[in-house]
Amino acid sequence: MDQSGIGFLGGSFDPPHLGHLRLAKQAIEIANLEKLIFCPAFHAPLKDSPPFFSGKQRLAMLKAMCANNPLMQTSDIEIAHGKTRYTHETILELRKIFPNRLFYLILGADQFSQLHLWKEAKELAKMVTFLVFARDKKECAWPELSDIKVTFARNSLIALSSTSIRQQLSSGNLPENALPLEVVSYIKQNNLFSPC
Repeated sequence: MDQSGIGFLGGSFDPPHLGHLRLAKQAIEIANLEKLIFCPAFHAPLKDSPPFFSGKQRLAMLKAMCANNPLMQTSDIEIAHGKTRYTHETILELRKIFPNRLFYLILGADQFSQLHLWKEAKELAKMVTFLVFARDKKECAWPELSDIKVTFARNSLIALSSTSIRQQLSSGNLPENALPLEVVSYIKQNNLFSPC
């Protein structure tokens, strides 16, 4: 088997922020990835509220953010289906596009600890190595799963959250210092931001 690694980073990316970008760069370095794929969810299975930005807008922002980095790309697999998709389904599709590759599923320690709640978690665990990033200084809780391959990233903590950014946007503030320049430009050019 070709040992080139493909990183998979899913999530709402609502909107994509500098934390996502830094995490992706760290993942590429830690796992020596051939490429990292950002895959925005149409609607994340464990989230109740609908996204702030549309799937098309979130995908466009990610594409703009990745445009100048040849090791990063986007996938519209989940957005294109127009409904909630589960990660194991997406990884199955990507394995057909990138055969004979090791897949690294990149996620935060909070998501890793509740991995047993994911749909077909055992099947997913057979297909990927989990690359787990700390979200805070707490020790990561192990999910109720066995036989999983995992690498823990010794990452620097990133104090950014999409929730906080959305709250600022809702209040009429565009937090430019928390967003990649390309994302700021996209929001402004497409009139997605209305200051109060």
